[in-house]
Amino acid sequence: MEILQRAVLTTEFHHGPSNTLPIRVLIIDRAKKSRHWLYAAETETQLKAIWGNDGEVIVKIVSNPGGTLLKQARLFHSADIIISSHGAQLTNLAFIRPCTVVVEIFPYAYYMGFFQTLVLAAEGIAFDANPFDSSPRVDTQRNSNEKHMRRSVGLQASPASVVHAFPRLLLELMTCRRNWKGEEGL
Repeated sequence: MEILQRAVLTTEFHHGPSNTLPIRVLIIDRAKKSRHWLYAAETETQLKAIWGNDGEVIVKIVSNPGGTLLKQARLFHSADIIISSHGAQLTNLAFIRPCTVVVEIFPYAYYMGFFQTLVLAAEGIAFDANPFDSSPRVDTQRNSNEKHMRRSVGLQASPASVVHAFPRLLLELMTCRRNWKGEEGL
C-alpha cells in the first residue's frame, strides 16, 4: 500500500499514523446515488455540536468524492476517521494511513465485505455498521436474487447510533496511535 501511496501522493505522503490534533472525521455521503445515507448531514451536525466545540475534532462531509486521483487520495490520506456507506468511493481506502478508523455502513440484508481488506492492508481499523436486526452475511446469501434492490435503497443509520459509537471510535484511534510501531516494531 505504501508504494501506491508514495507514487500518487509523492511529497504529500506521510508515513505512519497521524499523531496530531484535531482529529479529522470524514463523512462521505453518496448524495443522489444508491446507498445514499439519509442522515449524513444530521450526523455531521450532531458530531460537531458534541465533539467539535473544543477544536480537537473537525467533522467534514463530502458528497460523492470526485476529481483527480490525487485529490481523492489526499482526502482519504488526511482523514483519521471515515464514515461512509458501502460503495465504489471506498476504493480510495488504499490511501488511508495506519490507525485510520473506517466505519462502512451497509443496507439491510446486503453485505459485501471486501473493502475491509484495504483497511487492514493499510493497518487501519475496520468497523461494519449494519441494521440492528440483520445478519448481513446470512441475509445477503439468502436474498441474492434481491441484491440489486437491496443495495439501491437509502441508508438509515441514525445520527444517534454514530454519536453513541463515536467514543469507541476515538478510543480505537488513540490506542492504535499509541501502540503503533510500524516498521520499527518488526
